Amino acid sequence: MKKLTNNAGFSMMEMLVTLLILGLVAALGLPSLNEFIEGNRLNAALADLQSAMQAGRAEAVGRNAYVTLCKKNADSTDCVTDGGWQQGWIIFVDVDGDGTVDVGDEILLIHEELLGTLTFHGTAGVKDLITFRPSGQTSVTSLQTLILCDARGFVADAKGMVVSIMGRASSMSATSTAQVSCLIP
Repeated sequence: MKKLTNNAGFSMMEMLVTLLILGLVAALGLPSLNEFIEGNRLNAALADLQSAMQAGRAEAVGRNAYVTLCKKNADSTDCVTDGGWQQGWIIFVDVDGDGTVDVGDEILLIHEELLGTLTFHGTAGVKDLITFRPSGQTSVTSLQTLILCDARGFVADAKGMVVSIMGRASSMSATSTAQVSCLIP
């Protein structure tokens, strides 16, 4: 009489089929995961600048002083006119309201450079800086737009922010703004 043995485990064929299915699921899921990560990076960067605008406006009203939000230089001590907002920004009490960090101006917040391949550019009124008056109103004279893009370009995932004269910033899809590209002329 033959003795039956209990084999615990998988056959080679079962193992290969399992690995094949696992590989297919991973191959289909990774592009979605990358898009999810890129989308979160865009949303976080947009939220950071929108929060900085709210903080700048609140500081201007609370201190009854001019407060400026601007693209920062490499050592975070002054504003620059070259590059985009992706290089980071500072908020400072702008005693004379001239949009430059002078002796006696206090830097309130420093935001470091954005990570990844993000580009963040604004129309003429918010290209380099936004100054908040003691009333909370901005230095802009009409609605201005900032566009945030990643390596995918100006697609449905690109983000836009509209800044009003009153100092309010509204975020939306970039395609919902009047702009048509990531690099605003």
